[in-house]
Amino acid sequence: MIQVRAAIHTYSRAKAPNRQIFFNTNHLNEEAQRYYQALSAAESGQLTKARNVLRELLQSSNHQLLTFFSAAQIELADNQAEQAKQLLQRALNLFPGNILLIELKAETQRDA
Repeated sequence: MIQVRAAIHTYSRAKAPNRQIFFNTNHLNEEAQRYYQALSAAESGQLTKARNVLRELLQSSNHQLLTFFSAAQIELADNQAEQAKQLLQRALNLFPGNILLIELKAETQRDA
């Protein structure tokens, strides 16, 4: 999951117009591949698709901190601060004291 996030972050910083994200996902497990699909969709402005994929991942029993974090970021990008806050509260119940989650939750309160 971290490799996926790093790849998306690297390509999002590229200055090339109409850039395409090329990342070999063959070595990733199914969950990481779905996470990549969600982040790629978000990066290209397809927030509904990204939200749906992340929602599916969050419904699985294997909760990942980055999945919650990314889902909340997408909600914030779509001006959905209340949904982001709810996601972050769920995440903080699973990962209490996580500074990334706490900081992002503070952003939801600023944006509300």
